[in-house]
Amino acid sequence: MAVGDRSFILTRDTNELIAWGSNEKGQLGLGHFDDVHMPTKIDFFTKVGQQVHSVSGGGDLNMASTHTGDSYVWPYTKQGKQYSVPVRMPFSAKVKIARVSCGHNFGFFISSQGLVYSLGKDNSDG
Repeated sequence: MAVGDRSFILTRDTNELIAWGSNEKGQLGLGHFDDVHMPTKIDFFTKVGQQVHSVSGGGDLNMASTHTGDSYVWPYTKQGKQYSVPVRMPFSAKVKIARVSCGHNFGFFISSQGLVYSLGKDNSDG
């Protein structure tokens, strides 16, 4: 389960992710920015043929790692464009992410090789 400030993402036994709550920044990963009051399946991972292995959330940030070692983040902003669906992180093909963990708008990727990578909002607090 991933819990943000006002959003929730639940992992079902079938590797499906179910989301609901506040979504003004796209933090539910549903492809839009409308709040969702009923649990709703995140179709993204099924569409790209991935099974979620690990999911975490904090603040408005959510992260997932998959059975293939890929990792995803949402919401995501790049060059001023906001994405409200999970965005695959551009790790080398040699790096397989085994687990993810979030704090309040920052996160860690833990690789199966034992390496740790991080990302965050702006690093103003180090």
